[in-house]
Amino acid sequence: MYSSSTQSNPPPRDASRYIRLGIVAIIAIVIFVMGSNQAVILYMNFQEFGTLFTKPLYFSLVSALVLSSIALIRVNIKNRSSISWYSLNVALTFLKRGNYSGVENIPSFKEYKLSIPNFVIWQITKVLLFGAFFTNLIFGFALIYLLQGNDLGIQNVWNIFSLPFNTPALDPTYSVTQVVPMIPALTVLVPSLLAVVGLRLVLYRRTS
Repeated sequence: MYSSSTQSNPPPRDASRYIRLGIVAIIAIVIFVMGSNQAVILYMNFQEFGTLFTKPLYFSLVSALVLSSIALIRVNIKNRSSISWYSLNVALTFLKRGNYSGVENIPSFKEYKLSIPNFVIWQITKVLLFGAFFTNLIFGFALIYLLQGNDLGIQNVWNIFSLPFNTPALDPTYSVTQVVPMIPALTVLVPSLLAVVGLRLVLYRRTS
């Protein structure tokens, strides 16, 4: 007599594979939607305001790329770890098995590594996704101004460490020669750089 219990059960579908594809598709859609929206806004503003709009946008774009790269990009190819993808991998492993019986087979974070192509793509993706949070018009303007060969007094910034140990003379020429030249760099470059370096230390203090 035929019994349904004798049927060979088909292998379960690998749900984690579809979830990975779904996450990649969602990221691609978000980037496409945001890019399309910004492209339309850019085109409309360019037609309306011309270079009056594009120059500030250019400075903002430069600052976003530079600051987000400093804060987010990891260059340690040897240890290609990612806390985001490791957490996702653990969640998908539990979902695939349906229970916690295989928890001992999950690799530790130190042993988990992305492939080199995936690691590089993830670094670029982070800049594209979160670069807008690092926009700083003044920093971008100062950086372009500096790259064009102009002087912002960066070479004088190191003098700030010697000021507490010197007793300045009453002659105002001391401040003119030692303090004033470092003011542009201290006001437009150094604060932004210190902020992103501090953020990087917070983000990667346990994963570096």
